[in-house]
Amino acid sequence: MELENTLYLDCGNTRAKYRYQGEYGVLPYAEVQRFFTDNQPASVVYSSVAGARQEITTAADSLEIAVARCTVEQGFGDLTLAYEDVSRLGVDRWLAMLQARALFSDDYHRLLIADAGTALTMDILNSPNQHAGGLIAPGLRMSASSLFKNTVDLPEVLLEDAPGLGIDTRSCINYGVVHSAVALIESTVVRFGSNESQLIITGGDAGLISRHLSMPFLYQPNLVVDGLYLYWKLKILGETTT
Repeated sequence: MELENTLYLDCGNTRAKYRYQGEYGVLPYAEVQRFFTDNQPASVVYSSVAGARQEITTAADSLEIAVARCTVEQGFGDLTLAYEDVSRLGVDRWLAMLQARALFSDDYHRLLIADAGTALTMDILNSPNQHAGGLIAPGLRMSASSLFKNTVDLPEVLLEDAPGLGIDTRSCINYGVVHSAVALIESTVVRFGSNESQLIITGGDAGLISRHLSMPFLYQPNLVVDGLYLYWKLKILGETTT
């Protein structure tokens, strides 16, 4: 399978983030068949926390396009994972770690990776090959939705920037959700980081959260899908990340 003519899909709940021929975009599942037909990728490699994606396999089969699904592997690329049962580790977290390590492990003793998506996850990598562990918390929208669904008379909130204190219930919820995520990330860095560590942030809500971080960070919007590309490169070429 060719690397650049392969379509890489990082699958979420309703759409996938893609990398194809060096370009990035978002692909709703309703448009998968049309995208495959129009672009005719040589092959498809995808990752999905929720399991196999029928939309992808059906579209690929109809056009006789080869499909491979990425799954977590202990020791892959010489990376030792903290999980005893690695099948319980989200593949998106694993791919983010593979890519972060490939990019930055030569420059920093410890990497702290925050992925702000449906859930807010953090993983810590000790140089060069050790996953120390991580944490999972509700993401911004999950937190706001939980307040709306489980508390009487609180409004539904569309998240936006949170420059200060709220002046009504809606803005108070918005600001509280955003700054709770910021506090979790910063406290994790303070507790588990060091003078030679680096915070890396990715995910759909990374832009909103990162505006309020008071410490240095690197924003990597394509960390997971680039990790998928790296995974497949290592798979077919037998290379190492170090």
